[in-house]
Amino acid sequence: MSQPTRKAGQPHLLLLPNELLQSIYLYCLEPNLALASGLLGAALSSETLLQATLLQAFWNPHPLRFINVKVQPVVTLPRYRLLAESANLREQSPEERERIQRLILAQRWSTFTRVRECFSQLLAATCYDLFQDLNLPLRPEDQHTLDDLIENPPLQRTTFDATSLDGCKIFLDYSWPLVRSARLTYTGHDPRFDDGSMPNLEIEPSVVVTLPDACLQGAPWTDSKIQNLRILCYNLNLKEVTFSNAAFHAGMKDAVLERNPTALLVLAWAADRISQMRNTLPHEAPFELPQDVFRAAISITAKDDEYVDATAISIFKILLRTHAESMRKSDDGIVAWATRLLSRPSSQAFGQWLIDFSSRPEENEYIMDMGHRARYTEETVRRPFFREGRISYQRSNHEMMKSFISIEGGEPIGFEKEVANIVCRF
Repeated sequence: MSQPTRKAGQPHLLLLPNELLQSIYLYCLEPNLALASGLLGAALSSETLLQATLLQAFWNPHPLRFINVKVQPVVTLPRYRLLAESANLREQSPEERERIQRLILAQRWSTFTRVRECFSQLLAATCYDLFQDLNLPLRPEDQHTLDDLIENPPLQRTTFDATSLDGCKIFLDYSWPLVRSARLTYTGHDPRFDDGSMPNLEIEPSVVVTLPDACLQGAPWTDSKIQNLRILCYNLNLKEVTFSNAAFHAGMKDAVLERNPTALLVLAWAADRISQMRNTLPHEAPFELPQDVFRAAISITAKDDEYVDATAISIFKILLRTHAESMRKSDDGIVAWATRLLSRPSSQAFGQWLIDFSSRPEENEYIMDMGHRARYTEETVRRPFFREGRISYQRSNHEMMKSFISIEGGEPIGFEKEVANIVCRF
């Protein structure tokens, strides 16, 4: 076969067949290679190759973790391994995994739909292999339901339970919407499972170790960007994830200025969730906010418009529940806005609460830490009004919190439940 004629100055790489170019790409896994030229971009943009790239970045080579077991049992995973081999997947160091994910998540093609499909493939392959390995004889109707659940992971929280024909019981729990991991409780004759643990097996075939700036900032915040952040955060390795507080702040400011409380809610939930996992001392403050985010919330209310003010109030409440203590006391702009809210029955209660909160004395932010009694010492420590989007139990009896509850008509349910209830339109 004659070789293509090489034009003067044309790199040898561009003369290679697409199949060879794709093999080289998967071997080195350098997402920026597709940006080097239009020809390379066309050769490296097939849907199959993009999915293989995502699989390489997010797969977990050890997707099953048996609870309360000293030595992890071996489970044959032929379909999962075949998926890994077809995409040329290989184990990576933590540093390499973080670098690859950061590069891929910054690409425009790394959309929610593609990420969800990648995570779903990994979960379906793992679950299929697991139940094949368990060899559970289910009733035909139960087997059909299980097969459908495995092949089409749900968008909402879902559970499945059944008793096999030999008396073994299984309970499969997809604990969150969009999450692509599951928990299994098995009660039967298989010695690999600890009967005293519920669940006794965690299924985590995908793992996210970084949230790049591109995933945390809107400009604008679209439904697709919001859902993409949600699905990534549901699969986070909370102890090791890398991120930028500045990017969180910028993304939240974008959401405020775009009047997008949904995006702000997801960001607040993600930031608070990571912060809570990393805090080791009970008196450490949660995720804090810069003052300009609060000012941005009132900057969208330049006109005396009831609807605009209602949106600003809902946004301001999310900011308060993220970290109320970040709001500077007696800020002239905030106090002026709160005073204007007093003139309208629908916003009067919140306006008065905000004025009262703005004039709070400094000492009200600190309470006695009774948790130190075991060491026969008592310390005055910082305890936030809100934690994880809910009223902190240490401050639940505070008068300011009681008045907030009366305004809300009940205690806030918490960021995680609010985010779980966001309708997925995809």
